[in-house]
This record gives sequence, C-alpha cells and structure tokens, in this order.
Amino acid sequence: MRWYWSVTSLPELADLPADQRWQHSRRCYWSILRHWQVWAAMLVAGVFPLGGVLAGGYLLTQSLWTALLGLAIGCGVGGFFFLQIACAYLRPHLRAERSRV
Repeated sequence: MRWYWSVTSLPELADLPADQRWQHSRRCYWSILRHWQVWAAMLVAGVFPLGGVLAGGYLLTQSLWTALLGLAIGCGVGGFFFLQIACAYLRPHLRAERSRV
C-alpha cells in the first residue's frame, strides 16, 4: 500500500495543474461519505486524540502541557489514518470523474 500525504498527491491527479487538482478532489470528496468504512475510519481517527490526551496527560506526568502534546500527536496520527482510508475510497471516484471530463 502506498502512503499519501495529501489528497492532491494522488496519481489520478498528477497530470493536472494545482487548481484543477483541488477542484476534482473537492467534487469527488463528498461521494466517499457514502461508504460505511469511511465513517468508521472517521470514528477511529477521533479516538486517537483521546488516547493521546490520556497517554500524555494522565498516564505520564499529569501535566497540561504533556496532555496538549499528546493531543497534538493523537490528532496527527488520527488524521493521517483517516487520510489513508479516504484516499483509498476517493481514487475510484476520481478515475470516474476524470473519464467523464
């Protein structure tokens, strides 16, 4: 499995200029919300910040700053997890959009 760092870095959008990449990805983004797997990934991605707060704030030092650091790390990990699932379900919709245009 290939890792994607943003939606606009998908191979289906590689040959388009930046403004058209953004337009295609925005047009197809809403179609992935029809898949239950994307909603499940959204739910799981929301658990990562909570785990970060618990690990950083309560389990380590019981400090606000480590809780915030854990929250930031949890948000980053959860967002990256969701992005990978979203990109996997977005790619077929982008191929269909590109074939229509």
